[in-house]
Amino acid sequence: MKKYPVSLMASLSFFSLAVFFANNLSAAELTPYRGEPPFIVLSDAERGKLERFEAVYPAITDEGNTGGGQAMFRVKADPQIIWDVIADFPNYPKFNKDLQKTEYYKPKQGNFVYVKFAATKFFYTVNWHVKHNYPMIKKGWGTWELDKSQTNDLSECIGFWRVEQVPGTNFADVSYSVNLASDGAILNLFKAMLIKEGVQKATQWVKNEAEKRAGN
Repeated sequence: MKKYPVSLMASLSFFSLAVFFANNLSAAELTPYRGEPPFIVLSDAERGKLERFEAVYPAITDEGNTGGGQAMFRVKADPQIIWDVIADFPNYPKFNKDLQKTEYYKPKQGNFVYVKFAATKFFYTVNWHVKHNYPMIKKGWGTWELDKSQTNDLSECIGFWRVEQVPGTNFADVSYSVNLASDGAILNLFKAMLIKEGVQKATQWVKNEAEKRAGN
């Protein structure tokens, strides 16, 4: 058996520990929302784009095992119609072709809705279970977190929607935020898909479906 210098072995051991803790702390750093989520803050330039009905993406990051994204967009529909679209989980695969399947895995309990998601990419399927706290029209927001009582392929998943009526109009500004953590190269591909592509697609399918239902 080949022997390696003690100093090299120590360095490798330290590196392995560093990687281990980096991978395991990444998910721990994502704290689920308890109660009302924060507001997305826009610059003056971003606010101008929003008022011109252009989607804005204040923050999209994808680093290591974690990543996140935010979007705001204006919809020509009232908040109730928008919430009806956001809460239409059975039709999510029709709205977003990246999703293979969505299904309720537990009965609804008050504002809490339990949905299992499945997405396929490169012949590989990822499953995750999400617990949604959706007071929706009653409070103007809804949050979600990974249900760790179930078996999931993602390490963490948190986020929120916020829908605010534009004063004096039948339009609404919609905020969307998501943060994910995953382990492994293949799962990181899904993380990138769900963040970089998912954030932009969320602005499209919610807007398109809500405006269609509103007749705009």
